[in-house]
Amino acid sequence: MSQNSPPGQPPSDSPPSRGGRAGLFLKIFCSLVLLMILGGVYLSLTGVQGTEFNPTTFELRHFSYRKIPFTRIQVAGIRHSAPEHYFAWSANAFGDRAVLDVAITRHLRRPAGWPSRWDLVEIQSVESLGTGSAQILVEMLTAVTPDYDPFWETWSRDNPRLAAVFWPAVQDLSAAGKYTELPRLCELAGSTSQPLEFLESINVTVFPVLRDHALALQSQGEDQLARAAAEAALRYGSDPRLVAIAGDASQ
Repeated sequence: MSQNSPPGQPPSDSPPSRGGRAGLFLKIFCSLVLLMILGGVYLSLTGVQGTEFNPTTFELRHFSYRKIPFTRIQVAGIRHSAPEHYFAWSANAFGDRAVLDVAITRHLRRPAGWPSRWDLVEIQSVESLGTGSAQILVEMLTAVTPDYDPFWETWSRDNPRLAAVFWPAVQDLSAAGKYTELPRLCELAGSTSQPLEFLESINVTVFPVLRDHALALQSQGEDQLARAAAEAALRYGSDPRLVAIAGDASQ
């Protein structure tokens, strides 16, 4: 006991009681829990994530960033990564994106004239859930057989001559942003096994879509895009107006 301590009083430098230590630990614990809750609220309120598709390369990637809710103010840079759970692409995932199986990509080419871009598949945030037109193609490509094998990879291996016609047409329509026309091509793919008949059906279906798109782009003064659409359309049919668009834009 300290010499200066009054009789019956504990020394002034005595250690904290068990109750005092328990109270201190409880305060620290509650503070950490509060910080974790606040951190979770921040992450949930500011997080934005989604998936996007490149129609010129047929690559898929996941994106995420943070922004102040209900505003357009971004508080962190955009991060990209190869998406998960899109198994049509997963076998060839690399870096910050993923590509399709070679059974499909062997029939693709990089469409000339179209600028590389990423179209929205889906987006999630505290504000809303949304989808883009590219979801039509992504859902199509994640279809499975009754044995849960990737449907379009299997179909492409079993029907290489049809696939050589089908996938360039899918890519041309996608590059033009005409995803809503793709279900019709899928119907054609299931309606015949004759390459010449299939080619004719594809030409009849794709040509007017790309022709009208090229003419619309020209009327809007989008010469470069009009040329790309015209050149794509001319692979499926003929129209003097398209020849003129392609020729004028090249001069």
